[in-house]
Amino acid sequence: MKKYASKLYYEKGARQVWALVQIIFKATVNWRFEAEQKFIIFGQGRTGSTLLVNLINGAESVFCDGEIFGTEYPFDIWHKRLYMKLRSKAFKQKIYGCRIKIYELYMHQGMSTDESIAFINTLAKDGWRIIHLTRTNKFRQCLSSLVAEERNVYHFTDKSVTNKKKVTVKAEEIPDRLKLLHSFDQQEHDALKDISFLSVNYEKDLENKNHHQATLDRICTFLDIPKAKSVVNLKRTSSSKIEDYIENHDEVKSVLASKNLEYYLSQ
Repeated sequence: MKKYASKLYYEKGARQVWALVQIIFKATVNWRFEAEQKFIIFGQGRTGSTLLVNLINGAESVFCDGEIFGTEYPFDIWHKRLYMKLRSKAFKQKIYGCRIKIYELYMHQGMSTDESIAFINTLAKDGWRIIHLTRTNKFRQCLSSLVAEERNVYHFTDKSVTNKKKVTVKAEEIPDRLKLLHSFDQQEHDALKDISFLSVNYEKDLENKNHHQATLDRICTFLDIPKAKSVVNLKRTSSSKIEDYIENHDEVKSVLASKNLEYYLSQ
């Protein structure tokens, strides 16, 4: 019975039902409150969103929420714009943000791809400012996901005990995953084509910590909030050389070569 209850709570999303009840209660208590500014971090997984959230949350009176349309809910969020409004009231911060992935909307929230694209456009018209987060090197983005799935560790902090052992990844999945990442790029482009947004790129703005302060300054200007000092306690989960952390790196290279994708290795 205990095992079943635990599975229901953690795997089937019961904890998210309880979390939603809490959000509704807090939003009701704070019903008169209105955030002065609302924003979205719009991007894919393994593009540095957790690092970016760490940067942004260092600013005064700012709270950036998680992936509010993620997979853990056992149901579709019926009225998504209202749900976002409730969350902004519940956390009662002058500047409220959240993370949205285009594919979460159609894979887990009952929207079609076209509806998901239109939804982002509608949010922009509602006054939500959009920070578009991208990663140029799709191969590294793909590997990052595969490694995280194998390790079951998605983020390292300065204080965490990291597992530096090499992992064996599912090399055969890489070509299809690369195609999927590029399709997500196109969907994001379609969603943003008529929208004003701030672009943040992982390689240019986040990968090197020496760029963090300039990145945060740009974001503060975009959100019309006072500038803040950059403080981040996250570490990369991999090194620059795939041989250092991928056990079957020869297989990975072979798969890329077989699909004429070896050019990814030089990016």
